[in-house]
Amino acid sequence: PLEMGFPMAERFLYLPSVFFCLAVGYVVMSIIRVRGIGPAIIALLMVACGGATISRNRDWTDNISFFTVTLEGTPDSSYFMGLLAGAHLRRGRLEEAEKMYRQALSTYKKQTGNDQPVFAIGLALTLVHRGRYEEALAISKPLELVITENATLAFVVGESYRKMHNLDQAEGAYVRSLSIQKDHLPSRIGLALVASSRGDHERALRIYKTIL
Repeated sequence: PLEMGFPMAERFLYLPSVFFCLAVGYVVMSIIRVRGIGPAIIALLMVACGGATISRNRDWTDNISFFTVTLEGTPDSSYFMGLLAGAHLRRGRLEEAEKMYRQALSTYKKQTGNDQPVFAIGLALTLVHRGRYEEALAISKPLELVITENATLAFVVGESYRKMHNLDQAEGAYVRSLSIQKDHLPSRIGLALVASSRGDHERALRIYKTIL
């Protein structure tokens, strides 16, 4: 797909690599009959491949390192921009997450002429965590008109309203989220917080028990 570039090259090239290794093995086995040359070539290959493995293991240390290295090789992959943005968000690196989500949205738009809702939802969630609730609503409310079955999107709306002290709107959004995905824990927590804000602590405790 255009938005992915070539991030899956290692998978796509796996079988060709197998035949390449067979060919190299055939050549080495032919040369090994010449005394001294064969073992030297094998030793050189082992050292080179060992170095490549060590380097690649460093690239695969965690998701952020893998996505970052992949983007260096495929800088137009909006798919991996979105993955990197999500990894930053889960680590609490909100500034980096927002930057990558916006870059992913822009790149995807240029490549396909369309918006990518997944990236937009991720950006809205990031903005909620950054305390920019009106911006989050400006992104998420229009999306709700076309995406009616996304629990995270409804949660973003609910969380934005709750932070803005609009408890009725917040509760409605949390309920929508849970109607889509009944085990969506952030929305359950949101409902409990709404109940606490209204002074209904018994209801809040009941909800927290279901969460536990």
